[in-house]
Amino acid sequence: MTLALCFHHVTPIGGEHATVPERFHDHLNELRRAGFGFVDFDTFSRTRLSGRRLPRRTVLVTTDDGYADNWYWAWPVLRDLGVPSVFFVITGSIGDGSIRNVAYEGTRVVVPDHEGGDGRFMRWSELRALHRTGLVSVQSHTHLHTRRVGADDKEKLRVLGEDISTSCERIETEVGLRPLALAWPWGQSSARTRSLACELGLHMQFTVTPGGIGPWSSSRLMSRLCADERDTAWLLDQARRITAPLIGDAYSIARVCWNLARQAHTRRIGTAAGAA
Repeated sequence: MTLALCFHHVTPIGGEHATVPERFHDHLNELRRAGFGFVDFDTFSRTRLSGRRLPRRTVLVTTDDGYADNWYWAWPVLRDLGVPSVFFVITGSIGDGSIRNVAYEGTRVVVPDHEGGDGRFMRWSELRALHRTGLVSVQSHTHLHTRRVGADDKEKLRVLGEDISTSCERIETEVGLRPLALAWPWGQSSARTRSLACELGLHMQFTVTPGGIGPWSSSRLMSRLCADERDTAWLLDQARRITAPLIGDAYSIARVCWNLARQAHTRRIGTAAGAA
């Protein structure tokens, strides 16, 4: 059973969808001390697509969106601990410009150069540098990060297809490697949108439904545990539960079924409202 973790912001400021760097370090360090091992995306994807199994207590670390604080604060922790990770980036938000060589003054980051794109997000130059380390895999979180509830009619699927294609092409052009994975914005997808993503080469798709990834899991709908704002004791407890034999399998299957039923209910409500 593999546990995929999802983080968003890593910043001393904390706040919604955020983890302070010290806690981020503690999460990863304590997982390792508890006997969990970290897997890089290439190994994870090859193993999944070949039908083989990873060791039971395996962790895949992921971050969503591509915020600049992942470069300032998350990357130094990942580098120092030697933990591989996946950065799912919103390609339409990633900026241009040179690598920002930051200085740290306590909990404050001093960034001397702000030109090039939205300062809240990373730059392509930084993502290329991370990719070259071999510790970070850059994958797609779509191009515009638009909500996709009810995106099953022909026109909406066409627009979604263009968005995903643009994201994949941009990553391939800027980083030099075409992505194989997609993290759905807000975890929202349907059978049709997942099939569309597969047709575009994204055979590994992730949601944000808590649970583990077992041999029975569909590679089109893989669970992740969001650890934003959580303490390390909670994370260790969840990790042990999710990766426990039988119990973790039953829990994960139940959560996936519940999430699919909820999405189907949401689509029915949307269809009924449209008809009215």
